[in-house]
Amino acid sequence: MSAPVPFADDGGTRAHRANLQTWHTAPPPRFLIWRLLFAAAALPPLLAFMAAASWLTWMCFQDAMGTPGAVIALVGIAALAALIRRHSGMALGGALSLIAMVGLVVLVWVVFALVALALVTGG
Repeated sequence: MSAPVPFADDGGTRAHRANLQTWHTAPPPRFLIWRLLFAAAALPPLLAFMAAASWLTWMCFQDAMGTPGAVIALVGIAALAALIRRHSGMALGGALSLIAMVGLVVLVWVVFALVALALVTGG
């Protein structure tokens, strides 16, 4: 009696069977230079935009709440982004974008509520 073979005998060579096993795996990722060039070209405007947005946020918070309030608000935003990142698994930039979008929606609704209140009260 022959020894048991853990796979079906397809009549092929051992190299052929090894090639069949790796045939369904994904090819290794290729490093394309155009991706690096695109990232290098997009990075300076993105950094300038982030710096301008950060400066405008700081000035808005500082004028509205004073310097200690601005520091507390920015630390709170960073802590909220870290909490969202920890529990959802999304990237930190995505968490900050989510906070920014929710803040924008809340701001728009507050403005509409104030306009509606002014229209109703006649003031």
